Amino acid sequence: NPGGTPFEVSVSSDVNFAAFVSTPAAFSGLTVNTTDVLNLMPSTTYYVRVRAQNGDGVATDFSLKGSTITLPAPIPTGLSGMALGVSSISWTWNLVAGATAYKIYDAASPTTLIISTPIPNFNETGLSTNTAYGRVVTAVVNGVESLPSSSTSTFTLAATPANAVFSGITNHQFTIAWDPSVD
Repeated sequence: NPGGTPFEVSVSSDVNFAAFVSTPAAFSGLTVNTTDVLNLMPSTTYYVRVRAQNGDGVATDFSLKGSTITLPAPIPTGLSGMALGVSSISWTWNLVAGATAYKIYDAASPTTLIISTPIPNFNETGLSTNTAYGRVVTAVVNGVESLPSSSTSTFTLAATPANAVFSGITNHQFTIAWDPSVD
């Protein structure tokens, strides 16, 4: 076809194009032999067909269907935790392009959702003192949840010992006792 020939591109996740058909490039606007198809679902097979139109507006048959599978939703990286106190941890991770939500799960029980948040950080409270907590995070891109990140664990802070009591004091030794914590 000579330059300026109009093309139409149809895209569908249905191999027969019976449903879920979009026409991101219609005859009126596409006169080159390439186009970008945007806002697709991760990990999805898409089928594409193309046809041309002559100068009188008569369309050809569609080309043979081609297909491709989009990549999976990116897995969040850089998950880390920092103890904020005896009962809280701040969790942070790297932003995933296109993510509309992040889901934080208990690493020991990966189906136990801790929270869903639209931003790549979360302050978890109400935790036990001097206890390790393991977490993983997923990203939600176009409604599809990624695989979980690598897990990481962080301890909450230990409580400060209190009430030191001295006994058995001599000229060369003494005994000290204290309460283990002041929770």
